[in-house]
Amino acid sequence: MRTGRASREHATALTPLHGTSPLPQRSSLYSGPRPTNPKSHSDWTTKRVPLTGLTRSGYEFDIPNLQVLSDPVEADVFVLCVDSPVGTTTRKADLSNLKAASESVGRYLRSTNLVIVRSTVPVGTTRGVVARLLSESSGLVEGDFSLAFAPERTSTGMTLRESSQIPHLVGGRDSLSAERAAEFLQSAGMRSLVMESAEAAELGKLASNAARDTALALAAQICAVAELHNLDVERLVNDVNHDYPRDHIKMPRPGVGGSCLTKDSYILAESLASTPLGDTLFGLVRRINDETQAPTIRSLARHFTDHFRREFAPRILVCGAAFKGDPPTRDTRNAVSLVVARELMAQEYSVAVFDPFISGEEISELGFEPASIAEMNAPWNGLLLYSNHKFFSDENVVRKLVQNVCGNGFIYDPYRWCKPTMDAIRPGTLYRTLSTEKILP
Repeated sequence: MRTGRASREHATALTPLHGTSPLPQRSSLYSGPRPTNPKSHSDWTTKRVPLTGLTRSGYEFDIPNLQVLSDPVEADVFVLCVDSPVGTTTRKADLSNLKAASESVGRYLRSTNLVIVRSTVPVGTTRGVVARLLSESSGLVEGDFSLAFAPERTSTGMTLRESSQIPHLVGGRDSLSAERAAEFLQSAGMRSLVMESAEAAELGKLASNAARDTALALAAQICAVAELHNLDVERLVNDVNHDYPRDHIKMPRPGVGGSCLTKDSYILAESLASTPLGDTLFGLVRRINDETQAPTIRSLARHFTDHFRREFAPRILVCGAAFKGDPPTRDTRNAVSLVVARELMAQEYSVAVFDPFISGEEISELGFEPASIAEMNAPWNGLLLYSNHKFFSDENVVRKLVQNVCGNGFIYDPYRWCKPTMDAIRPGTLYRTLSTEKILP
């Protein structure tokens, strides 16, 4: 099926699974005879794969006809979705996983196959790196197989829902590759939007996340100025945005975590390295967002230095191990709360971590002392409420927590969970929000 225009959006009607899931009841995979003309796929047949047995247990899915293998096998469509982390010192994308996957798949690649890259990469990688490795491993030339880039843009914790709601950007090495990739995604119940090229889709993914990262860095800088003048930044942002018809300021956060926002700005900066200006923005954005938690650590250390003997190790409860709590997720990658916990441990504080969605065993495996719900009610010198999980919207839970913060304690409350329970906080406690702090009488 030809789209006619590169910007045409592909969509599909979805039937809820068991009345709740946004996934279609059936997903389509290309199967059957190979096209006799590698430039056409009109004679491909489609095998309907029922997903009525889909069940969820945590983050594991039982899908009939799905096999998990240690090595590739011959297929009609190959989807490359491997991690592309940013180096801790180079701040450049590490493409070793993607290169290995490309070489591995290339050994099974046949004429007329379709390869879709989902990993986040620097602009030009699909055409300049993946295509070359696939050709070298398979012995095929450019026109023998289709290659497209279609990045993952869903939010952690909302993948199933957003996979069918948010258009998947699709860019091909050529127009046929883009069309085939779009139709494949459509057959799996995903909307798709065909872009100008693979490079356009690569840049689109990076630009989308870098724009959010930049907006959050601006919010962090506004928060820093508000703190200098003891202003409530939440009220300030709400007042400024109220009934204002143009660009709204984002609400500041206690930090930026996860696997995408923390790396995509760096990858976009890498794509700018050869330009006359080089990277003049995105590296700075990352540094600002990486340092968002520093004022809270300094405030805590200063307060405890003023009120406790040097040899005393204050007990700190950090609430939140996942990088976000709403929607709930077990993803702890680059969680700001854990960055803070490690820093406090390095300064010889006694730190325990609690998360309503992550088990104590998992927290132990991350290298932290876990705190159970029962242990949350033990005495603490400091309470850091980094999680925005709805568990903390229960006033009784928060009241018990703050009541167990000892005298001259420290509470960090960026999401204002403590607002209904301020009367339960002991006198002498330093209470800190995003931009204000005060010792309670």
